[in-house]
Amino acid sequence: FIAISINLQAKVIDSIVAVVDDTTIMRSDVETKAESMGIDSMDPAILRQVLELMVDDIIIKKTYYGYGLPPVSPEEVRSAMKETNLEFEDTLTVIMRQSLVSMMVKSRVVITNAMIVEFYNNNPEYCGRDSLHLKQIFIKDNGQENAVSAMAELNEGKSFDEVAKKYSSVLVSGSSDIGWVAIGDLSPDLREPLSRANAGSIVGPLTTKDGMLIFQVNERTMFGKRDPKEVQDEIKNILLDRYQKDVFKYWLDRTRSEHFVGTYL
Repeated sequence: FIAISINLQAKVIDSIVAVVDDTTIMRSDVETKAESMGIDSMDPAILRQVLELMVDDIIIKKTYYGYGLPPVSPEEVRSAMKETNLEFEDTLTVIMRQSLVSMMVKSRVVITNAMIVEFYNNNPEYCGRDSLHLKQIFIKDNGQENAVSAMAELNEGKSFDEVAKKYSSVLVSGSSDIGWVAIGDLSPDLREPLSRANAGSIVGPLTTKDGMLIFQVNERTMFGKRDPKEVQDEIKNILLDRYQKDVFKYWLDRTRSEHFVGTYL
């Protein structure tokens, strides 16, 4: 009796959750797919995302075969599985998707020099990070009087190192030099005044919760900058991949509207 009850319950729980033309997707199919992807099959929001992927996969296969494109050989799929780390059917869909991208999308995406330059300038990975080589005088607690005295001596022309040894509460290995610091990594109360500084500038005294700070800017440069010509092809490939995915999604959405798609999850 118990076995029959469990079996009947399983049949009640399992149901059609999507129809794509003449193809149906069961709830158990979606749960199995989610589990194969290593994600939570009990989360309704995740299940809906997995279902959408499954619907897209069906439409990709229908479109591929509808265009009369050559069948993908099992050998090609098995070979590609080593790179995709996916099961046979998922890898087959990946190959079909790539073929459709090549046929329907690649020729429609043009990457201009202006796009490459903009991407370069907006990515510190390529253009570098605006950085300062700093020396520092740090005066703990209520050091207003010492900070004023230190600034007076600097204005008189005394060397920063000499003044730091006299007034700074902290020295790194006996030196005021704290090395290179990216402006973006500075705390907000230091970032704004130092962002306007040039090599040779004295900035301060600046008040923080821990005390007073005076800086000398030794050098300023875009640290980690890569030659634009050296990374041009790399950036072009990144942009091609990004825009091809966008165009393919637009194309797939339009293609999807040509099919009967009902989702009930």
